[in-house]
Amino acid sequence: MPKSITVKELNAKLAAGLTDARIIDVRSPEEFSSGAIPQAMNIPLSQLANCVTELKVTKTLYVVCHSGGRSRVATLMLEAAGCTSVYNITGGTSAWLAAGFSI
Repeated sequence: MPKSITVKELNAKLAAGLTDARIIDVRSPEEFSSGAIPQAMNIPLSQLANCVTELKVTKTLYVVCHSGGRSRVATLMLEAAGCTSVYNITGGTSAWLAAGFSI
């Protein structure tokens, strides 16, 4: 079972000045362009395996998609590739917007 973080917890970390971490949005470029969590970088799930080496150097990874399914898969992939501090953002961008946070 992958580790997870709620959108409220992530928003608090962003407000506190999230450092040495990356938010990875695994949605398609079209979905990403419609709005994303601040500071997120887009790496579609289909391309994630090509980026594992560069992501391993980041202390903490927070992974998001629309509702949590693809990000859960991505979290498991990253853990299997040796990334040690990876969190699935529960509920994805849908939960982010439902909580009233801006994109």
